Amino acid sequence: MILEIVVSLYVIAFFVYFITNADLAPGLPLHPVRVVKVNIAFAGHIVGMLIGPVIATYSRFLIRRPSFTKGIVYAERNGEVRKLDLHHPIRGAKNQVKMPVVVFIYGGAWCSGSKDIYAPLAQSLLSAGYVVVVPNYVLYPKGKVEDMLDDIADALVWTHNHVSQYGGDPSNIHIMGHSAGAHLAALVLVHNFNSQTNGEFCVHPTDRDSEMRPLVVALPRIRSATLLAGVYNIHDHYLYEAQRGCENISAMARCMGVTRDCLDARSPDVLLRNINCFDIGADSLARRNAALVGYLPSDWLIIHGDNDTTVPIHQSVDFYNVLHNELCIGNSKLKVYPRVDHGTPILVPMSLDSDYTQDFLQELHSLMKQRN
Repeated sequence: MILEIVVSLYVIAFFVYFITNADLAPGLPLHPVRVVKVNIAFAGHIVGMLIGPVIATYSRFLIRRPSFTKGIVYAERNGEVRKLDLHHPIRGAKNQVKMPVVVFIYGGAWCSGSKDIYAPLAQSLLSAGYVVVVPNYVLYPKGKVEDMLDDIADALVWTHNHVSQYGGDPSNIHIMGHSAGAHLAALVLVHNFNSQTNGEFCVHPTDRDSEMRPLVVALPRIRSATLLAGVYNIHDHYLYEAQRGCENISAMARCMGVTRDCLDARSPDVLLRNINCFDIGADSLARRNAALVGYLPSDWLIIHGDNDTTVPIHQSVDFYNVLHNELCIGNSKLKVYPRVDHGTPILVPMSLDSDYTQDFLQELHSLMKQRN
């Protein structure tokens, strides 16, 4: 019996390495501790994906048959089209007031996820008074993080150019992301700042090849960012993944780069800290502050649960401290929910009948009222 369990654990660990295309340079996981850690990580992933409120809420969504426009092509790259879903009020209604727009970037460890999964969330937000855009974007191994950012930038530009046809206000666009999606949402904003200022206020790494290429397009004005359970310091999270025994099966380092410079260049936390880490003259300081106001959202809502074992809460705390205490960017708020894990911040709002959802929507309304 014990032998069968041990063999099963090793088979599962080897299978996980195989299906994730893990870097096998160090060899397959042979140490018992690593095998157990890989099994735990895999089991947590399966539980998070297959049971609980996702299935129940998604089933209700299928029955409701909401009105939305599905599969709109927003970009084409390398012969492949990129599509988004748009959740909006009935078109053509008289005296219709333009609604604020939320562009939601889903997570999935940079290698999985789909806009279809988050239709219930989008419908909840639509019911609360927002036009919601959910784009698909390229995932690893088909693309690296720069490719993901280009897709997200294209989706934001498409939204700005076309959302008024669907009842949305193109001057009132907000971005929201969860987990890896929160990382990408924050990174596209910070990278746009560095691109638009030609890197004047950033610290360049020793290895210039590790820097990201500029975005394919400049972003429209984004009024606020709501980031849930996100990763903002990639190197720190790589070390945490190593503690969990899943750094070799995670897509994170492989789609970001393997060197410390690569990881830091793709970390919103580090990039923002670098903006504030050296002395500049009065003229440059004035230009920098004007650029921060011009290219970054003035309002940020950072949400994390204190029971999150997938992404430690310090990721959000540290990022908030950079925004609020070091750069003093607009209205930044950190909201910590007790006894909330990694998935809850995005799964529970798929249903409007929970205390968490009502509080979350209230936070969202308060955030967006600040600039309406």
